Amino acid sequence: MKKETVIKTITECAKDYYQFLKNQNLLFIFGNMQKCSYFEVIFLPRHFQHLTGVEVNTEKVSGSVDFMRNV
Repeated sequence: MKKETVIKTITECAKDYYQFLKNQNLLFIFGNMQKCSYFEVIFLPRHFQHLTGVEVNTEKVSGSVDFMRNV
């Protein structure tokens, strides 16, 4: 992928993350009738960078929260 395409995709996803997921809790329940398991996630602003899998230039972006503010 071209760098411009990746940046555009991440920016669009950041807007959706901020609008629909930011600070929301989500409970995942899975398994069957004999054994049920679950886990809970919270979508904090600082988690978005981790979901993208990108590393930032620390000279321009100080951390994951700064990353979210700048996309």
